[in-house]
Amino acid sequence: MIYVKKNQSYFKVLLIFIFTFIILLTIHVIKHGPPKPPKVVGTKSSYFTAPKTSSIPKNNSLDSGGVVDNNGTHNNTIPPNSEWTTSSSGNITLQAPSNNSHFASGSIISGLAKINMIQYMLKDDSIGLISRGTLNVVNGKFSGAINFTSNSSSAKLVVYCPDPNNGAERDIINIDVKLN
Repeated sequence: MIYVKKNQSYFKVLLIFIFTFIILLTIHVIKHGPPKPPKVVGTKSSYFTAPKTSSIPKNNSLDSGGVVDNNGTHNNTIPPNSEWTTSSSGNITLQAPSNNSHFASGSIISGLAKINMIQYMLKDDSIGLISRGTLNVVNGKFSGAINFTSNSSSAKLVVYCPDPNNGAERDIINIDVKLN
């Protein structure tokens, strides 16, 4: 009989503990809300992914490139405006390089933008991403020297602005360039 009373008292303590835990958990959820699911990056608007940092990954043992930001100034000749490429929104205009032009490491990418910064990616036909980076827009202009290493003869240059809410590319410009 004493053994049964001990088990009943342990059982009562256990029930009190469980009910107390449930009440505290309920109060916490009411006060702070339910747990938030992990943030999911939205669907990308192109087959490239938006870079999260300015660090450059290594591709197939070749050094990937980067950019030297000229903060909107450059000394290069800009092609005529008939060769410029503008995003569908009109927020970014790529003045140089023009579509299907020759592009070597150290070449300048420049243009006009109605946003604070642009990002670019250069992807060749043999190893993929060979350069990416961010350029500041100063007084409506951006400019930077793009550095890369490639054994390919052609590449795609993508200039865009990442969406601040989900990182997806927006205001996208895609052009083909011939690598020297």
